[in-house]
Amino acid sequence: MGVYSGNFTISTHGKGTYEITRQVATEVKASGMRNGTVTVFVRHTSCSLIIMENVVARSRSASSAMGAPSSRQPWPTSLV
Repeated sequence: MGVYSGNFTISTHGKGTYEITRQVATEVKASGMRNGTVTVFVRHTSCSLIIMENVVARSRSASSAMGAPSSRQPWPTSLV
């Protein structure tokens, strides 16, 4: 079993959803492997990785609107 490690950087322009499929596919092709598992690690703490299969671009922005509100107010918590 082989292991391949690659990396790429995405420039962002604020809040939103950014497509990285092309960059991941490029790394997979560069690995020369024909089957296996891909792990995507995101370094930044305020970034989320969303995996969507067979989603059209129109519904992608709708699904991101269902995420956490952009309020600066702290989330309510309780200690038991």
